[in-house]
Amino acid sequence: MKKLTILLLALLCYISATNAQEMAKISGSLSTQFSGLDVSQYEVIAKNINTNDSIKTQLTKSVNGNTASYTYELVVNKGESYYVYLNDVSGGYGDHLNGISTLDLAIIQRHILGIKKFETPGVIRAADVTMDGRISAFDLVYLRRLILGIDAILPLNESWIYPLTSDLNMDKAIFNNINGDVVGVDFTPIKLGDVNKNAIGNEGNSGEFEPFNSCDLVTDTILNLLTISSVYSLPNTLTEPAPNPLCEGGGTPSNMSWIAFQAGNGNYNIEITPTNCIPGDNGQSGIQAGIYVDCSFSQSIFCLNACTTNQITISSSIFTPGQVYYLFVDGCVGSVCNYTINISGNYSPF
Repeated sequence: MKKLTILLLALLCYISATNAQEMAKISGSLSTQFSGLDVSQYEVIAKNINTNDSIKTQLTKSVNGNTASYTYELVVNKGESYYVYLNDVSGGYGDHLNGISTLDLAIIQRHILGIKKFETPGVIRAADVTMDGRISAFDLVYLRRLILGIDAILPLNESWIYPLTSDLNMDKAIFNNINGDVVGVDFTPIKLGDVNKNAIGNEGNSGEFEPFNSCDLVTDTILNLLTISSVYSLPNTLTEPAPNPLCEGGGTPSNMSWIAFQAGNGNYNIEITPTNCIPGDNGQSGIQAGIYVDCSFSQSIFCLNACTTNQITISSSIFTPGQVYYLFVDGCVGSVCNYTINISGNYSPF
């Protein structure tokens, strides 16, 4: 009897071991540096394609100064197939108007009219506020109603979407017969209607705008001047394309940063002040600055090719309200500086 009991126990252990379900991990992150997210409002879900059973987990938040990172890890059964997606149970952090202004309307209208077509999938998806797969006058109508206060929410009560970072046209990852751990299943937040990407919480946005290193990169990120008043740093290298000569009167580009802005109404000045400059070649320090009407660099309305460590003041008298301009700051022969942009006087967005 004792031997039989031992044999039965051994058999049960063998059956239990052979039937034990092997597990796999799926991990990734939410691509934003904004530190204000309430992680209780977000869940990452792995839904079994065959049984419809769901495994859920919350994001884990790690804060570093004014920025944060958000990661997750799901434990699923090997050999099963899953959809993995991020769900925002709050309907969108921040209100639906976050980051949306008449400037977004103007940019979307330029796309519809064929004046300046969107080229990146993230911006295309942001413009499609009706989420019908196309950008049309209906999207403009709903955004205008939101801006005017006629509506309090966007269509379908969706303020944000969270596609895969690896493919912004896909909202979920699909794993068939998963047989091992999967890493890097990341999601990118996209604020519907915010085509110039200044909503707090957007990818890479900790609540403050950062200039771009190339004029070509700013064409879909057009700001009003109140947004750009801050302290920035020049890059260490030059990113093409760049105007050469720097200005019509000469000068050579070295390490440019770019900001695209829409001129506003009023009598105001743009003040650019360099600080903490590290000398460039030949020991020279300071900055150069200018404003072009587009990224072909065929026409500038202001351009200072002389190196200076003093404040540069640009009067609004040279601007046409509502027009988009491209402001650059460049290091003098590679000088790397911080610089402050301040708007003084009587200014209001167009």
